[in-house]
Amino acid sequence: MSSLSRRRSVVAVSVVASLFVAAFTIRMAASWTAAVAPLDERPPDAAQLLASLSDEASRASALADQLQQVTAQSDELRAALETARQKAANDASTAEDLAAKLEQARAKLASLQAQLAATKPAVVTVTQAAPATTTTTSSGGYEDDGEDDHEGHD
Repeated sequence: MSSLSRRRSVVAVSVVASLFVAAFTIRMAASWTAAVAPLDERPPDAAQLLASLSDEASRASALADQLQQVTAQSDELRAALETARQKAANDASTAEDLAAKLEQARAKLASLQAQLAATKPAVVTVTQAAPATTTTTSSGGYEDDGEDDHEGHD
């Protein structure tokens, strides 16, 4: 044999040997994988997978509907909260205005009470200085005011 044919034979044998080594390595990896993660249950068939997919799709649709409802309620609550905040701000402003008016009314009341207290002694002295007289007029039960109450009589 020539060196060329011998070389070809060696290359062919090496290729076949490496294929056997690769097949052996693959089998060993498969057996190690099977030993580490045994398949105790059969995988579900296509019909079961389709049924599960349909169930999950309807569940997802129901959850999407619930999410829309919650979002709508959240928007309503946000609007109500904003309205309440505005009302509270308006009420606070009104309360401040009323407090200012109350303070003005108290000041006016205090001023009036001071004026009343100042005039009370003067009224007391005037009433004490003037004698208490009572006058009664008696005209026999008939007062003539000078006018004729009966029309048509001349």
